[in-house]
Amino acid sequence: MLLLADTIIQRIFTKVIMKREINLMIIAVLMTLASCSIKSLHPIYDEESLISNENVIGKWIGYEGSTYTIEPVFGVNSKLFGKSKNLPPSVDNLGKQCYLLEIKAKNDTIGANVYMHLASIGDKVFWDVFPANDYDDYIHEFLVGNLLPVHTFGILEIRNDSLMAAPFNSDWLEDLFDKNQIRIPHEKVTMPSGSVIVLTASTRELQKFIVKYQNEPKAFEGGMVLSRIRD
Repeated sequence: MLLLADTIIQRIFTKVIMKREINLMIIAVLMTLASCSIKSLHPIYDEESLISNENVIGKWIGYEGSTYTIEPVFGVNSKLFGKSKNLPPSVDNLGKQCYLLEIKAKNDTIGANVYMHLASIGDKVFWDVFPANDYDDYIHEFLVGNLLPVHTFGILEIRNDSLMAAPFNSDWLEDLFDKNQIRIPHEKVTMPSGSVIVLTASTRELQKFIVKYQNEPKAFEGGMVLSRIRD
């Protein structure tokens, strides 16, 4: 059942709905330092935790007209149908439970494409996104060769006509590291405009981390509410 406990959702989204929505999923895909989402070399899902839900399929709208189109990766109507792609092993092996998420800002002709998986971990549902491998179509090949794709993940609630999603908060995680209150494999990567924590933990270790902190409101930040677009 793809529902979260009311307490955690209300704590996150009572504050979020009143604020300007920040398109954190696009930021995460491009690894922009302004993002507050946690980055990981490994996915949070495995074969046992992966789930699917037809209710996420469709077109959704967010703040200021940004759209989010979700479709099965290997569906007949998918952009990937009939195409030969060098898919990541996690997508190629578990493709039946993988979605392609296209994110577009209002009036944009080119969107950001990510693979999205849903995972049931603990007693809640989480999303995991990973860049789709088509960015070389409009990013210089030299830059593409110097980009390292990562997973970003967060908590999710699915309703009939709305999606509520919030990423794990990297500022909160960094504070735990600074206070020596958590031990999980990671690297602190120095960038021109600051540092970024990249988790190197295994999928199993990530799942233990999620179970431990899934009811901590401070672990989630910058959520967004998407509304279904009806034809």
